[in-house]
Amino acid sequence: MKRLIGNNIRNYRNLRGITQFHLATDLGVSQSLVSDWENNKASPSIKDLYEICELFEVSIAEILEIETMLSYKAVKNENVKLAQMQENFNPLGIENINNLYIIFLELQKQQILLAEKLLKLIPPPK
Repeated sequence: MKRLIGNNIRNYRNLRGITQFHLATDLGVSQSLVSDWENNKASPSIKDLYEICELFEVSIAEILEIETMLSYKAVKNENVKLAQMQENFNPLGIENINNLYIIFLELQKQQILLAEKLLKLIPPPK
């Protein structure tokens, strides 16, 4: 995850046309620390991460690139295997598997939204 944080900090900073110096000044840290974050030599503290997200107007989930544990491709491959197994027992096989997959994806989306809401309830570090 450290790699993603550094890359995302750089990407969001560049998208907003902010220099490392200005980001460091806004956060009250050194420019070399911002450079270390972006080059994946260090990770921001929770306090700094919270402030970075506020400055860039992104969620913590976005900056950390929180995703489901299973990639779409892996889930799809498992669906095919399960459907093949299920067809031996149920002629509706693939439709049932697809319905379960849709439910799974919806639950994952709700889990991420809930995590974001919970993070908003946590007061910023001082």
